Amino acid sequence: MKTAIVGCGRVADIHIPYILKSKNVQLVALCDENEIRVKNLAQRYSLPFYTSLSKMLEEIRPDVVHILTPPQTHATLAVQALLARCHVLVEKPLCLTYEEADAIYAAAWETGRQVSVDHTLLWSPLVQRARREVDSGRLGRLVHIQYVMGDDYLEAVKAGYARWALELRGGVICDLIPHALYLIRAFLPDAHVVSARACGTGIHNLCELWTNLSAKGAGASLWVSLNQRPLEHSLRLYCEGGTVYLDLRNYCLAVVPERGLPGPAARIINTLSESWQRGIGTLGSALGMILGRFDPRIGTAGAISGFYQAIAEGKPSPVRPEEARAVVELSTAVWDLLEGTPGAIQPALDECGRPIVHKATTDFTPHSVGEPPRILVTGGTGFIGSHLVRRLVTEGERVRVFCRESSSLDDLPTDGVEIAFGDVSDLDSVRRAMQGIKLFYHLAATMNGDWATHYQGSVVGTRNVLEAAVEEEVRKVVYVSSIGVLHTSRFPNGRLIDESFPLEQHPEARGYYSRAKLEAEKIAQEFARAGRLHICIVRPGLIYGPGRTEFLSDAGFRVSKLLTLVVGLGGRRLGLTYVENLVDALVLAAQSKSSYGKTYHIVDPDQPTVRQYIRVYRRVTGLRLRALYLPTFIWKAGFNMLDGLLKLIRGASPNLGYRLRSITRGPKYDNTVAWEELGWKTRVSFLEGMERSHVR
Repeated sequence: MKTAIVGCGRVADIHIPYILKSKNVQLVALCDENEIRVKNLAQRYSLPFYTSLSKMLEEIRPDVVHILTPPQTHATLAVQALLARCHVLVEKPLCLTYEEADAIYAAAWETGRQVSVDHTLLWSPLVQRARREVDSGRLGRLVHIQYVMGDDYLEAVKAGYARWALELRGGVICDLIPHALYLIRAFLPDAHVVSARACGTGIHNLCELWTNLSAKGAGASLWVSLNQRPLEHSLRLYCEGGTVYLDLRNYCLAVVPERGLPGPAARIINTLSESWQRGIGTLGSALGMILGRFDPRIGTAGAISGFYQAIAEGKPSPVRPEEARAVVELSTAVWDLLEGTPGAIQPALDECGRPIVHKATTDFTPHSVGEPPRILVTGGTGFIGSHLVRRLVTEGERVRVFCRESSSLDDLPTDGVEIAFGDVSDLDSVRRAMQGIKLFYHLAATMNGDWATHYQGSVVGTRNVLEAAVEEEVRKVVYVSSIGVLHTSRFPNGRLIDESFPLEQHPEARGYYSRAKLEAEKIAQEFARAGRLHICIVRPGLIYGPGRTEFLSDAGFRVSKLLTLVVGLGGRRLGLTYVENLVDALVLAAQSKSSYGKTYHIVDPDQPTVRQYIRVYRRVTGLRLRALYLPTFIWKAGFNMLDGLLKLIRGASPNLGYRLRSITRGPKYDNTVAWEELGWKTRVSFLEGMERSHVR
């Protein structure tokens, strides 16, 4: 069977190894609308690639297609592949609505092709063992299921992964809840939703979900949380004659049967028995992973192999239509209840227990009121951008902020600000936002994600906004780059460096962020040299201030609230920039006519050592943070060994050794050019900045 993949994100990296191991199956092509992403994956596996599904289906004619794209696209892509007479395996969930499910199975019926869904956990050995325990009757009738899932998915989304999840009905929980629903149905096939409550700022931004389900003579409770810590993912099956506990995070299972013991003895024996089983099971799983005998992704392997076996033998799909439909129906019922029941969605609370109320576009000054904005800020909802926008508004300017619809507007002032939604990678939306603009601050950049995400957001985005600025005849552009574009592994310890210091020579080894910022800065320099725009480039150091108070990763690797591991003995200097000092420089750069085509380093002059930073951090936060200083040679040995191991396992190295060299040197930054040409002076010292940042 010839197999193709549609969607080349992180899930594709999970599916591909199992496809390659499958007998009588050949992976023949990859498809993704993002050319960078699909090309990178195709090069790793020496495969042809496409950005058009229609073209791939026509030229390759695969027998099987794996749909690994965001859920919003599943139905359209699955129907297209089915009508091309391909069998289809869809990443969960199958789709988002009843109508979409009907369309998928109608196409499968029409073409005689199979459809299955990657309900991964159904193939987990733990789940299968639990089903055998319950089905055996040894524990009596199942009376209740308790499902708990704590997940840090939202943190990953905020960091740049799977932004599409914010558009789902239910938010990121919509992409998590199918696991709970198909597992509950595995034990209670006739379960239906009785009630639902949630906590969040709206149906697209939930952080807690409580759901009750009912079946014949039994029930189930479901809790999905994005706040719960330490993370837990568990399933408890309560039977008349015992309990089965599945720890799906630590890969262990415990069975506690009713032993008929007296009360005190039963409490002790049962507690010890469950603790022993969970402890041994967790250690066994950990040892198995270390020795390569246990695969935490074995469920996906089972879903794939089961699907291919069903096709080869002409048997029904391992996840039958009624099962896949039921999960879609249960999920839809939850969202319907939440939206249709007054008070079902309670407001999310902040750290002080106050309801979180997000600003909406209607809170901001409408375009028709007053003069239209002449200043545009991309990335205006971010940390630097929000501080800059507040400063500009305070000085009497009207500002247009260009951001995604999923961006939080909470840190922006409502007076004097106009919101323009779009994406820097979408040239049309950029052009609309640029209309009437004379001064443009470009701060938008991708912070996390794969190379395709960084390239699209930072590199393509920068070219788009500069092209639009040329078309609109913008008078001045201030582009915020980064000190990270410099060849940091060649930094001289303790010696001064200025704007003439060479740029990074091996950006592919530094990481996606530095690589993308370097390419974006080169684009800005091209526009400046060609005289197409009056551009000024500002390179800030490590930025901190109110709103960004976390411990700086450049100072050490935080392993807990009270312990950080430090590279070296703490004498390395940190090139810090207090955010308001940076805003001063950005405003001055926009006002200065001598800054055309120039680049400025904006780093506060009182550059503390790592030891000094940690000492001040302890004082202003009140945390009894311990710092373990390890000589650089220990880190080098460990990182080089890890590089070699990962290259052996994955076939590619993350270049940890090179990245380490980039953070082990602490030069002094020379701000002379900014002082003399911009008149920039730091108003806030390091000590004062830390105190302002950590007001308790």
